[in-house]
Amino acid sequence: MTDVDLMPQYMKVDEHFEANLVVPGLPQGLGRIIKFMFPTDTKTGAGDPYTHTFTIAGTEEWATLFSRRPGGASPLYEKFVDGRITELSFSFAKDTPLRVGANFVGKTPSVLASAYTSTTTEKFNSAGEYLRSAGGTLKFDEDSSTENTHTNILSGTLRIARPVEFEPIASSINPSHAYAGLYTFGVALELMWENYEAYRATYFGGVSGTDVSETIVWGSLDFTFAMYSNTNHSLQIEMDKVAFIVPEAPAPDAGGGPFHMSVDGFAIDPVSTEPCTIKLKNGVSTAY
Repeated sequence: MTDVDLMPQYMKVDEHFEANLVVPGLPQGLGRIIKFMFPTDTKTGAGDPYTHTFTIAGTEEWATLFSRRPGGASPLYEKFVDGRITELSFSFAKDTPLRVGANFVGKTPSVLASAYTSTTTEKFNSAGEYLRSAGGTLKFDEDSSTENTHTNILSGTLRIARPVEFEPIASSINPSHAYAGLYTFGVALELMWENYEAYRATYFGGVSGTDVSETIVWGSLDFTFAMYSNTNHSLQIEMDKVAFIVPEAPAPDAGGGPFHMSVDGFAIDPVSTEPCTIKLKNGVSTAY
């Protein structure tokens, strides 16, 4: 008699949904997405522009997403409830629209009988121009009295992530058993080469260093995105304590082009302030 495997097998895996969105940086509706990752919105101002300061303190919100799959006269409308955001990213390049990425994971997808009608507080749209990079500063030796500020940033991505895991129980798997992990803050920048300060600061311990150093050199980031047509509306992202990974010294371009240098890093909690703060100025009069 041969061995028989009597272990039960799953017939159907637990249902869930994953959504990966990329939306333009439109100031009127952008706060709704930011608040899924930064749940505390502190609003100031008595009129347009209102300033919304988002921080990671507070209780994360559940997201409900909707989709319309094309089908001519019979499109398919779906609803996805009980979602949590797992990643929020801001990608930019000089003089190009800001691109905002948002990844969600959650439970309970369903089919709707008809199209979903959005309301003024739920829809993501806005009249006017997209937010564009208005410049940013990159600082080395942030903890010292001699900060070295650089503005030679061509493009980059600021990434905030918080993984979500579903934990099974004996009776069911449902959204009440979704657990969020720790925040991580990543930075990837493309710089126009000006000098070797970035290389020397991270490898030799300071912009004037000469000996290899094991000491982490901290820095900070401060980026502003604005609209050419309405300078009252803007987005500012600050990371006060960033550890930079040693960038490679730029290689010569045989075609005679300018040197570019890539710098990666990650932010940590600076103790006295938030690891990342986002300020959005727009015409939304109520907190999101």
